[in-house]
Amino acid sequence: MDQRPTSRYPSGIADTYTVDSKTDRLRALISRGRLKIKKLLAARVARKNSSLDRRLVLRLYAKKFPSSDQLKHLSRFLSPKEKTLVGALTLVVILALGAIGFKFVTSHIKNAATEGGQYTEASVGGPRFINPILAFSNDVDLDISKLIFSGLVRTDGQGNLVPDLAETFEISDDGKTYTFILRNGVTWHDGAPFGASDVVATFNFIKDPAFKSPLIAQFRNVGIETPDEQTVIFRLKEPFVPFLSLLTVGIMPIHLWQEVIPENASRAELNIKPIGTGPFRFKNLTKDKKGAIHSYTLSKNNEFYGQKPHLAEVTFVFYPDFTQAAAALTGRKVDGLSFLPLEYR
Repeated sequence: MDQRPTSRYPSGIADTYTVDSKTDRLRALISRGRLKIKKLLAARVARKNSSLDRRLVLRLYAKKFPSSDQLKHLSRFLSPKEKTLVGALTLVVILALGAIGFKFVTSHIKNAATEGGQYTEASVGGPRFINPILAFSNDVDLDISKLIFSGLVRTDGQGNLVPDLAETFEISDDGKTYTFILRNGVTWHDGAPFGASDVVATFNFIKDPAFKSPLIAQFRNVGIETPDEQTVIFRLKEPFVPFLSLLTVGIMPIHLWQEVIPENASRAELNIKPIGTGPFRFKNLTKDKKGAIHSYTLSKNNEFYGQKPHLAEVTFVFYPDFTQAAAALTGRKVDGLSFLPLEYR
């Protein structure tokens, strides 16, 4: 009699259980295989990325400026201390670039001046000769004369002598001849045309002892010619390098001063109510009870040939001493003070 081990499960159920167990083991093997493959792939990718990072970083030595990809991977090779140092240096560079940019912008921005308005300045003393050939002994006269009159040349903001009433000028090789071509279309404050005859008359007034000009010594031996109304030629006996700077002196209108007797020049009303070609013209003046000039107002010359002033009016108020002038400034009676000695500051 055939004896076989008996199962506690019916025959059909036992067969099914055996098949299922094999299937489960097969699935487990496949799952473990997949996991190993994933780990291998991950390790391979990591090695590849690490190799790529190293190549990117090492390529920094061959370039002056790293690419964005190189910078992106650089942090993986820096220690925390190195990262902090790089961050600090980056911040310094950003701040430096910002400062440079700010300086560039501010240096290239020009504030637009407001047109119009009035400026009042306190001065010590008072005007006597607002006349360019007589004004050299009085600072008040000089300050006002420079606003009313123009010279053949002027000093620019850099201290260079540049043409003013002259359009151009030329100095001969031997330094003895100065030729000036005058501007066209310049007019005096009263509307009369300016020309070479005004220039010649001005320097003849200076050379005339009757006018008592402080400049007489500088021009005594200087010859003046006018080939036409647009040309003036000065001839020196010997070269004199500073001569050009002397020609900043204001030019006077011959059509008005030719009526004045030289001996009476210092008493002429034109010394107080002058006519010039400068950026400002005489407007009015006020006097105190003693007859001394208390204030002196100039207005903008809208026909000025050069850059027109922004201010509409400038008023000078005169005080007998610096104490009163400084008090006027402190009390806001004036906008400025022409000069203040150190002991009053």
